Amino acid sequence: MTLGEQLKLFTLTIASGFLLVFCYNVYQVIRNILKLKKTGTIIGDLLFWLILTPLVFIFLFPGNQGEIRFYIFFGLILGALLYLKFFSQLTYSFVYRLCLIIKKLFKAVMKISHLIWAVFIFPCRVIYFVLSFPGQLAKRGFYLIIKFKRYPKGS
Repeated sequence: MTLGEQLKLFTLTIASGFLLVFCYNVYQVIRNILKLKKTGTIIGDLLFWLILTPLVFIFLFPGNQGEIRFYIFFGLILGALLYLKFFSQLTYSFVYRLCLIIKKLFKAVMKISHLIWAVFIFPCRVIYFVLSFPGQLAKRGFYLIIKFKRYPKGS
């Protein structure tokens, strides 16, 4: 592997470190918004790393054919540290606000769709009630007749 290829791969590992910590930042925001307890956090962390570890490997595999060298770990750590130093706080607050806005929009959409559904379903309920009312009366009448025949008052 030439020095140029190693430099290119090193740059790719720095970008991977950036991406890993960015994804973890987003996961932290989601975890905080959902207010996960200890068990939820453990499961979330486990899923996070089970998903991202193979992704980093797939991301780096074309450049190094699966060879793990010191500069790969160094690049991942360097990328993570640079991200934490310069972008973490900004990204966290931006993603947190964005998630809150999305949550509010989702609630508003759900309220509006519930209202539309209620307006749509109300006439159907009225029609159902009007059409089924005679049947319900007949059903109750037959029930009383059968009950009266089984247990007459005089017996």
